[in-house]
Amino acid sequence: ARGEARLLEGLCLLGLKQYAAAAESLRTALSDTPNLPTADRVLFQLGIAESLSGDQAAASLTFKRLVEQFPQSPTAADAWLQLGEAEYAAASWSAAAKAYQQAIAAAPRLKAAGDLLEQAHHKLGWTQLMQDKPGLAAAAFAAQLDAAPTGPLAADARALRAQALAADGQQAAALAAFKTALADPVQLSSPELQAASFIRAAETAAAAKEWKESLAFAERLLALDPKSSQANAARYAAGWARQNLGQLDRAGADYRLVAEADRSELAARARFMEGEVLFEQGQHKEAIKTFFKVAYGFGETDAPAAYQLWQAQATYEAARCFEVLKRPEQAEKLYTELLQRYPDCEQAPTARRRLDALTVQQAPAGEPTQ
Repeated sequence: ARGEARLLEGLCLLGLKQYAAAAESLRTALSDTPNLPTADRVLFQLGIAESLSGDQAAASLTFKRLVEQFPQSPTAADAWLQLGEAEYAAASWSAAAKAYQQAIAAAPRLKAAGDLLEQAHHKLGWTQLMQDKPGLAAAAFAAQLDAAPTGPLAADARALRAQALAADGQQAAALAAFKTALADPVQLSSPELQAASFIRAAETAAAAKEWKESLAFAERLLALDPKSSQANAARYAAGWARQNLGQLDRAGADYRLVAEADRSELAARARFMEGEVLFEQGQHKEAIKTFFKVAYGFGETDAPAAYQLWQAQATYEAARCFEVLKRPEQAEKLYTELLQRYPDCEQAPTARRRLDALTVQQAPAGEPTQ
C-alpha cells in the first residue's frame, strides 16, 4: 500500500510538472517496497520524470532496468521507444534502430499499440536513412503505413518511402510512390520535405526518361512555393526536362535564371547547360561566350573541386565550338589549356586526340609532326 501511495504521489507530482520531486517519490516507492507488484509501472514513470527533469542519462538507465527486469511488461514497448529516442537524439543510429525494433517487437503486449507502432516504425525508417540504408528505410516506412495508414505521420512516411525507393534504385516503384505521396503535398509536415520530395520526384522521372512527368513535378513545386529554398533546383530540373522535350528556348531560359541567381555549384552547372543548349541550336559564338563564363567566371583553378568538373567540360565544349567555326588555333589553345589545368578530367583523353589531329592539320605540307 505504501508503494502504491508513493506511485500515486509521483504521478500527481508529474502532473504538476514537479519532475525532480516526482522522481524522488518514485525512487522511494521502489526502495521502500522491493517486491512492489507495480514496479514496472513505477520504473517507467521514474524514467519519464528523470527525462523531463533533464537527466537523460539517469532516464536511460531506468528504462534499461525496466526492459531487463520486466521484458514482458506492457510498459516495455514504451521503454524501448524512449531508449530509441535517446539514442536517436545522440545520433547513435545503429543503437537507436535496435531499440525501435525492440519496441515494435514488444508492442503486441500493449492494448492500444497503434501510436507507438507508427512512431517506432517512422523513427526506424529515419535511422536507416541516416545510415544510408534506403532499402531498409523504405521497408520501415511501408510497415508504418500498414500499421497506421491514416496516422499523423502517414503523409510524411509516404514521401520518405518514395525518396528511399529512389535512393535504392527502384525507379518504377519510386515514381509510383511519389505520385501518391505528392497528390496532396500540403499534408507534408514541412516546406523542406515538400521541396525535397518534388525535387527527388523530378529527378526520378528524369532518370526514367519520363520528361513530361519530371517537368510537371518541377513546375508544381514552383507553383506551390516560388520562394522555396529548392526553387533553383526545380528550375534546373524543368530546364533539363524541357531540353529533352525539344523545348530549347524555354530550357535555355530556365538555365539562365538559375545561373544568374547566385554563385553556387548549381549556378555553374546551369550556365554550362545554357551553353549546351546554344550549341545544340547552332549558336556557336554565343555558346562560346557562355562556356567562358563557366570556365573563367568561378575562380578558375582556385574554384572548389565541384566547380572544376563544369569548368573542364566548359573549356572542352568551347574548343569544340571553335572547331565547328573553323578556328583551329583557338581550339588548339583551349585543348592545351584543358590538359594543363585539368589533366585528369573525363575529357582529357579526347582532348589529347583532338589536339594531335589539329597539330597534324596545321603542320605545313611535308613537315614532320611530333
